[in-house]
Amino acid sequence: MNISNAGWACLEAMETCVPWCYDDADPEHRQVPIGHVFRGTPTIGWGHTGSEVVPGLTWSQERCDAQLQADVEPIVAGLNRIITANLSNNEFSAVVLIGYNDGLPAVEKSALNGGTVAVINQGLFGMVPMHIRSWNKIEVNGVLTVSPGLVGRCAAEVALWELETGAPAPDFKAISDAAVAQYEAYGTMA
Repeated sequence: MNISNAGWACLEAMETCVPWCYDDADPEHRQVPIGHVFRGTPTIGWGHTGSEVVPGLTWSQERCDAQLQADVEPIVAGLNRIITANLSNNEFSAVVLIGYNDGLPAVEKSALNGGTVAVINQGLFGMVPMHIRSWNKIEVNGVLTVSPGLVGRCAAEVALWELETGAPAPDFKAISDAAVAQYEAYGTMA
């Protein structure tokens, strides 16, 4: 299996391409100066991290796009090894996006602990949207806390999971924004 066109559209709607090194703790993605002390993770492009990402680094759009492809490839390969159920490319793509955001090891672990991949491999597809929505937390001072941004991301991933093969991709950004607004207004997830 591979990531679908709708999967790429969803990924690009959830990420922002920033062609310079920034601190991912800065929501404005400002370019960091040499000597910057990071509060978060040095990041560039479509969310790429790594030891080569240092203050002052800039990339072309082509380099950003190529790195996105390179970053997604091992996630696709890893998920092809652990997912045993027959999925559509859109369903598979939704799981790839979780892996891109949370890391392949976290998704692999979900195959062992009754999480998303375990539910998929058991063929319990009706339960998958609920499991996708559970990837909405970040750690704050050692406590898992719901992140409004991840609530939106999960809503877009659920929309991708549920998208029929061949159907036009919806506006994933609008889906995400609506879920965030609902969460912030009512404290509930769509």
